[in-house]
Amino acid sequence: MSVPYGTILSQEGEQAPTTTPRKGGNKMADKHTKKELFTFLLVLAGATEADEWIIAGIEHEIDLLDKRSGVKGTNAKRDAEKKATMDKIVSVLTDEPQTATDVALAADFTVQKVTANMKPLVADGRANRTEVKGKAYFTRS
Repeated sequence: MSVPYGTILSQEGEQAPTTTPRKGGNKMADKHTKKELFTFLLVLAGATEADEWIIAGIEHEIDLLDKRSGVKGTNAKRDAEKKATMDKIVSVLTDEPQTATDVALAADFTVQKVTANMKPLVADGRANRTEVKGKAYFTRS
């Protein structure tokens, strides 16, 4: 079998992934993840008949990366808390204009929390925002 000089083959004879960045082109496409790096090292270790402890260590690192990436995707709890916060703020709003401080006192939240949640509520049309002399007032939609 003929392969170009510098090509690394796995034990099965397949060409291993290269880590050489392409010249020019997209810089983000040239970056590699830790998982790609460890997979490449695993292929190298297999091709060079490395000790078992090296291969086991690389496989362990790949498993840890898989576990960590699996944990990140669950935002359901945070989304539920945010929805509950927004619903409570809307329930406190009345037809009479209120400042963020008034809403915070009535809802038992901090002013910062109320202010941060008012922008999406106004964007969704669940609350109205008016300014009088540079001060923001909120009402129920």
